[in-house]
Amino acid sequence: MRMMNMLLTVGLCAVLSIGCAKKPADQKTGTDGQKADVPARAEGTAKIGDPAGSLEGLEFVKGGPVTIEKGKIYVVEFWATWCPPCLRSIPHLTEVAAKVKDKGVQIVGISNEKPEIVKPFVEKQGDKMNYAVAIDPDSKVGTAYMNAYGQGGIPTAFIVDKAGKVVWFGHPMADMEEVLGQVIAGTFDADAYAKKKAEEQAAYEANVKAFKDYFAAVEAGTADAAKAVADLLVEKAPAGMLNEMAWNILTKVAEGKRDKAVALRAAEKAHGLTEGKDPAILDTYALALFVNGKTAEAIAAEEKAIGLVKDNAEYVAEFTKRLDEFKSAGN
Repeated sequence: MRMMNMLLTVGLCAVLSIGCAKKPADQKTGTDGQKADVPARAEGTAKIGDPAGSLEGLEFVKGGPVTIEKGKIYVVEFWATWCPPCLRSIPHLTEVAAKVKDKGVQIVGISNEKPEIVKPFVEKQGDKMNYAVAIDPDSKVGTAYMNAYGQGGIPTAFIVDKAGKVVWFGHPMADMEEVLGQVIAGTFDADAYAKKKAEEQAAYEANVKAFKDYFAAVEAGTADAAKAVADLLVEKAPAGMLNEMAWNILTKVAEGKRDKAVALRAAEKAHGLTEGKDPAILDTYALALFVNGKTAEAIAAEEKAIGLVKDNAEYVAEFTKRLDEFKSAGN
């Protein structure tokens, strides 16, 4: 399927937030064809406490214009109309905006899609998307935030404090609201948060190394080494990475080297971590069940995934095609 981190989707949230890495059309099916989840991070050199990037060049389609000014607090969020996790974040951001509108906080959602895509989408949302929305036509603002901080997936939000510094970034449905409250109250400990981020980054890098080591071992045909790394990943990796791992095993590894049982273990763990609420992970889980001979369970999982994306015709069509394949095989 096609969603890199559908988060989480918040199993990956703090470190590997389940979100989308690229527009679905840019990836091959085969959460985006399916989940370029893991290696999708950009190389960033910025760190917590650095000055926030400028918002100059944005084209506002709702609210605004918004510029970074000292004495005010900002939530700068990057999203896209095609990204299901982003769409699930919109009501949350609207709720947060309502709570902090009288506390000197400005929220702005930024997409780098074309105006003819973003404008009608925002108009249709109406009050459901009740905060400033802008287009980043040259991706300059995205570069100053997403690239600078090494973020490869969306939605990703940044909190800018009254001093004009970035003090937090992550998935908007993670601990953003809690941190924002502390920033407003002046009690947020940016140093402690920076230390936590560094620890999370170290864990992320360890998981990425294990992920790469697993597929290298599979390719080399060293079954024992692959099994050892697989056991480590299933134990420690976050939902999005497990989802990516399972999908890659089932769709990209050569049939003769494909460990279907490991794929099911990874998909099942991801499914549990996200409490069965992430459609991308459910879709992977359904496929893993199916190839392991659990057709009835696969059908049930795929039907649930379809129910979660019922408002997205593209995903409904994709999931339904897979469901039909399951049903045909079961007859």
